[in-house]
Amino acid sequence: MAGSTVDNNNLGNLFDPYLYKLEQQAPKPHRIVCKDYVQSVPEHYGNVCHGPISREEGNSLVTSGPEGSYLIRESQRQPGTYTLVFLLDGSVKNYRIYYNGTHFIDTKEYDTLEDLVADGLITLYVESRGREHIEAMSAQPIYDDVNKIYSNPAALESTLSTISSSIADTLDAHSNNLTITSNQSSAFPVVENLNLHPLLQAEMTAASDLSTIAPKAHNFKVTTFKGPHWCQWCGNYMWGLVSQGVKCQDCGLYVHKLCSKKFEDRHDCIPTKKRIKQIFGCDLTVLCMAYSSNVPFVVSKCIDEVRSRDLKTEGLYRISGFSDDIELVRENFERNGPDARIDCTFFADINSVTGALKLYLRSLPVPVIDFNTYHSMIETTAITDKKLCLKAIKDTVQSMNSCHQATLQFILKHLHDVSKEENVNKMGADNLGTVFGPTLMRSPESDQRQSLIELPLQKTLITTLISNYNQIFTK
Repeated sequence: MAGSTVDNNNLGNLFDPYLYKLEQQAPKPHRIVCKDYVQSVPEHYGNVCHGPISREEGNSLVTSGPEGSYLIRESQRQPGTYTLVFLLDGSVKNYRIYYNGTHFIDTKEYDTLEDLVADGLITLYVESRGREHIEAMSAQPIYDDVNKIYSNPAALESTLSTISSSIADTLDAHSNNLTITSNQSSAFPVVENLNLHPLLQAEMTAASDLSTIAPKAHNFKVTTFKGPHWCQWCGNYMWGLVSQGVKCQDCGLYVHKLCSKKFEDRHDCIPTKKRIKQIFGCDLTVLCMAYSSNVPFVVSKCIDEVRSRDLKTEGLYRISGFSDDIELVRENFERNGPDARIDCTFFADINSVTGALKLYLRSLPVPVIDFNTYHSMIETTAITDKKLCLKAIKDTVQSMNSCHQATLQFILKHLHDVSKEENVNKMGADNLGTVFGPTLMRSPESDQRQSLIELPLQKTLITTLISNYNQIFTK
């Protein structure tokens, strides 16, 4: 196997078309239109709503039509509530449905009633006929074995979604001659330029250490995929019209909801720059990994700029810059990323830069001192023996996520240097602790009263970290 070609049989084994074939066989929606006038029919249901008819009448009407026939009936006992009635496999199904601007049933939402019915028919049809296949589909994942199929990662340059249409076209073209069983897959033509998941690229590199390059869990969110998609864990088709699976918001990996459970103990998400919608408010680890840095570029650029000017500026970090200028700094980072210009040519007031840094830190969804270590950090403030206190802090810092730990150390080294100029800038460790206590940490609980109680403890902790930087961060 050479260059950008892939063996047909291997590609067929990678992407199983069985569930796609079932979806194509599912019956299509067929409207049972009400021919009689019905008073007060909701506009969003239209003429498929037959008003307050009995369950038996609804069942009788849909059985008079072909598979996929459907109508809406209003409850006779609870006026204003509606039930979808449809025919599948010779059996009538009744489901309570709702409308709040979109049609929805359970947790799924649809723009049209027709979509709701079509998705219901597909889902029930596929899951009833492919039950055994679905139960077994995660047993032999392609996720970790794909490098056995592709010998050259350079040949893999677009995601699985880009080949979905090719696979679908192939299936459609050969559907008349294609016989598929639940343990059989078909051969596909050569598909070039596929993109390998970053984790798998790393696995192909002998020197790679996944424990250091991929320390992050996936950030999955239920997603509606447009067009055919195949699960990147099991290689099976993701059936349905809406909410077919979940997608990692940070790296783009998409899998079945069921398959996503396989990632609960895996920390192999490799975020990409193109998926970062905003810099301020982006998860710290995501930003670091996407830009291959252990400290967010906003933090490093702002601190480097402050260092390049004068640490002796009175009130450094305590005095707020003009809000308009701080917003301009933020917009500069959002627009230009690491190439943002924040030097004195653009922002003469150093407080605009320090203000933007504090704004960035406060905008983090997970603060620099993360929620997992917050309580351990707060508890150290009750230790009266200084030596034991510093040891407890050091142990807790070392337990932090690598990006959070590196960022905390980077900031504290800078604040320690600022505090050395206290005689001139009036910003000793105590004053800096007041400023950065609630900036570098916040309680994971939402109890505002408890948060206010802990503010002095946050200040005490940050003051201790700044004053004792060398003892805490020496090897």
